[in-house]
Amino acid sequence: MPWPRYFALSLLLIFAVSAGNAQTPPDYHSQIEAFADRLASDIQKLPVPPKVLVVDFLNNLGNMNVLGQQVANDLAHALETRLPTGALVSRLQFRETLISAGLAPFDLREHDAITANAAQTGATLLLTGRILRFKNSNTLQIDIASLPSGQSTSSASIDLTLQPDALPLLTTPIDWPILPYALTHCEAAQKFRDVYAATGVTPPKCLKCEPPPYDEDARHARWEGSVVLYVTIDERGRTSVVSVAKSGPFHQDEYAIKGVEKWEMQPASLNGQPVKVCTAIQVNYHLGVNPNK
Repeated sequence: MPWPRYFALSLLLIFAVSAGNAQTPPDYHSQIEAFADRLASDIQKLPVPPKVLVVDFLNNLGNMNVLGQQVANDLAHALETRLPTGALVSRLQFRETLISAGLAPFDLREHDAITANAAQTGATLLLTGRILRFKNSNTLQIDIASLPSGQSTSSASIDLTLQPDALPLLTTPIDWPILPYALTHCEAAQKFRDVYAATGVTPPKCLKCEPPPYDEDARHARWEGSVVLYVTIDERGRTSVVSVAKSGPFHQDEYAIKGVEKWEMQPASLNGQPVKVCTAIQVNYHLGVNPNK
């Protein structure tokens, strides 16, 4: 979705407009303006004028989202009107830098990935943060770090008044091109449900996949449930477990890993050629189905 459309969408959802009445004064806008005043005042006290980059704000789970992107846009715009001309690094330029580097939104959880690519844009001061949703409030917490070291210099926070219609945007993924490398990035393969179709890849298939056995203690406790594993499937169809995405009790994780690593798979393919991918495999355990070998 183009950036101008995000801006229009945010205005529609964040600023309440009563039908038939004049527009209510935007509390959110006033809060962002006041926050920008505070930040700009501190930034202007620095001995050397910095080049400032505001990165999309994450949510409680550490994921990039439409609301965090728009709040970052609004804060960057407010700072731009308070700081000298050219003090703000283009957020669009930073996005293009990330895409060119083959990075995806979830890579921005990694501080090193942010700082290294932000420094490439010429930024010397980095603003990152999260929008934390609590029962009765929504708080923007930001961290200010110097570049290229990435060392934190200060932090700040502010409560935001958000309209109910805006809150779902806090869990709405941002628009981002699906990159080929996402096929081998376990988390990416799950974040982008259509990653195979988008990259023209035929997904892997089971050829010989015996149900992993029950752990004896789990079986005696009559536990039923599932274990989810992130599994890499190479060009020969061989499997290797990367990590446990959803754990089970007793020693079920160990049994699931040992079982899945014995599976024989038909590898994924691109243009008729086998390719390595990572995918989530859910191992279900039901009494009477999985033998206790």
